[in-house]
Amino acid sequence: MTNFCGTVIDMSDSSSPYSPMIDLSKKTVYMCGDISTASSVDLKVAKRVFIIEQLSHSINNSH
Repeated sequence: MTNFCGTVIDMSDSSSPYSPMIDLSKKTVYMCGDISTASSVDLKVAKRVFIIEQLSHSINNSH
């Protein structure tokens, strides 16, 4: 992801230092890519969560 001001976390990259221990508490989260990979992350603690639909797939609209 280019031209983005913030930390980019690749949930599909298990070697990422951010992967399992992400603190999203009181943060604004912008998501794109395979949204289903975020199921292991506690998004309830985030201040806001936005999905960039044009850059996303595997979106489950039931929540």
